[in-house]
Amino acid sequence: MRLLPLAATVLLSLLSSVNANCDNGSFITPCTNCPILINEGPFISTRAGIPLSENPVPQRFCESKWQEGRVITGIRVWWAKFQIKGIQVQFAGPDGQNAWGTAIHGQSEQDVDDYDERTWESGATIGMKLYNNKPDDGDPMDAVGRIVITEQGKEDWVVGGSKYNKDEIYVNAGSGKLLAIQGGAGAWVTTLEFKFLESTILNLEMTNIKFQEDPEVWTQKKQGFDRVAVSATTYLENPNPINGSTQEMSANFDVVYTTTKTREIEKKFSFGYSLSVSIGGQVGFPLLAEAETEITNTVSYGLETMTKESESKTVTLDNGVSITQTVAPQKALKCSAFATVGTYDSKYEADITASLSNGKVFKYKEFGTFKSQGYAEVNAGCLEIQAESIPAGADVKTTGKPIKRSTRLARFIHEA
Repeated sequence: MRLLPLAATVLLSLLSSVNANCDNGSFITPCTNCPILINEGPFISTRAGIPLSENPVPQRFCESKWQEGRVITGIRVWWAKFQIKGIQVQFAGPDGQNAWGTAIHGQSEQDVDDYDERTWESGATIGMKLYNNKPDDGDPMDAVGRIVITEQGKEDWVVGGSKYNKDEIYVNAGSGKLLAIQGGAGAWVTTLEFKFLESTILNLEMTNIKFQEDPEVWTQKKQGFDRVAVSATTYLENPNPINGSTQEMSANFDVVYTTTKTREIEKKFSFGYSLSVSIGGQVGFPLLAEAETEITNTVSYGLETMTKESESKTVTLDNGVSITQTVAPQKALKCSAFATVGTYDSKYEADITASLSNGKVFKYKEFGTFKSQGYAEVNAGCLEIQAESIPAGADVKTTGKPIKRSTRLARFIHEA
């Protein structure tokens, strides 16, 4: 068996390591599935340390959840005399349940002198100051030296080594919402770039939505369809004796039903702003309805507009619905108004367009579940029962139009 030369073996090992990490979305390049890329996103950026390109690819990292509308709400830093050794960030979570990222970039134990962390609310506006390190031996700058976080009304948070370049690196924090970090780290943090949302968000609008479940397929399969009562129950009873006359009896029903549309957002974030997402008029949500055509009425999950996360509409038919039936002596009918109800349920993915105060726009994704309940095909129906089965206190009608029984002579003449 031939053995690979040592250099080739090392190269293959390195490539394997890069590809494995690339699958996890850990690096900027050459990975394509990193949460952020160098020139993507609504960012304004400032870097400390050496240029990112001078870092070996396996040591590059990025952290962001901006495409979910989540901001960074905390930083943990480990440092030594000459540089920042390691860094970790925290992201805004639902109901204030923030979550630290899974990775510590750099070192958190080896040759570490100190550690500290700072957190802030997702709605807070923060500022930042950065400094490079300053080696004692005259070597060129090779790391991030110091980080300062500022927040109005609070004491500045200062972390980093004592040997740093006193020339502050100006950080344009834009809106004050930190969306991402990227950099390089090995034995220490050699590069660190902070990416802020460049301007305040003024408006959020849903401009497109895609449902996992196709409403047309649901219509074809009558999926989610059911027949339900949409009125009170009335009993039509013919009290005539067995040999008495049959009666023609009628009932009218007041019909009331409520349609509902609900959008349940899986992860509700809006970059730390207290903004509601408006919904563009071109965005449609499936709701069962009945449409009148030239030939017949069709029942389908049509698309309806929606302006809020949850909407309901109570419908009352002006004249209700009526039914007329014949009831035999000593028999009864149990009658109600019925409708076809359609319950639609699907996960969705929506495009949200954010408009910034500087006139720029960007898009991010919203994921959730949409549910609706609509009604169609309203009519009345009856079921024959024994008169003694009518429950006490029920709404009962016992008078109608008698249907005259024919005599034997009349039947004979008719048959002749």
